[in-house]
Amino acid sequence: MDFSKNGWLWFDADGWGVDLVDIVCSDVASPTNEKLGNTDSSVKNPQSQILYDKAHNLLRASKYTEAIEQFGKYIDKYPNANKTQDARFWRGECYYNKHEYALAILEYQKFFDDYNNDHPNAPTALIKQGLSFEQLHDNKTAHIVYKKLILTYPQSKEIITAKKRLESME
Repeated sequence: MDFSKNGWLWFDADGWGVDLVDIVCSDVASPTNEKLGNTDSSVKNPQSQILYDKAHNLLRASKYTEAIEQFGKYIDKYPNANKTQDARFWRGECYYNKHEYALAILEYQKFFDDYNNDHPNAPTALIKQGLSFEQLHDNKTAHIVYKKLILTYPQSKEIITAKKRLESME
């Protein structure tokens, strides 16, 4: 164990530190959280937040392959957590940034199939799906996706790009 300014710090197999107080208290129900109706597993289990943050940090460092793996672990381990849909979206972004457009399309589709469509990143997921289809030379499907974006999210900033892409296809 290593002593940190926040108390005892334990390092897991991946080298990520976890405050010993968090480990001991992770299974303790919090009356405040229950009153607020907070069911996010990151509140009850700080391990989920650590895993999510690890994946997000890898994404920010442009380590897309590693981020995809870590977001996948998060999704598998915490399928009902509040940030699981975010993790699914970020996996799609990683694939998109790696120019693995077919996998990006599939990941964005899972984002919609497995979760609600009112997520703040839903319009972005659709525009990236459309752009991915274009990269794969499937303009017919890209056209459909752009139309869906315009109809479903008319107030989103992504419709500007969707309209421009539709115009360029005509």
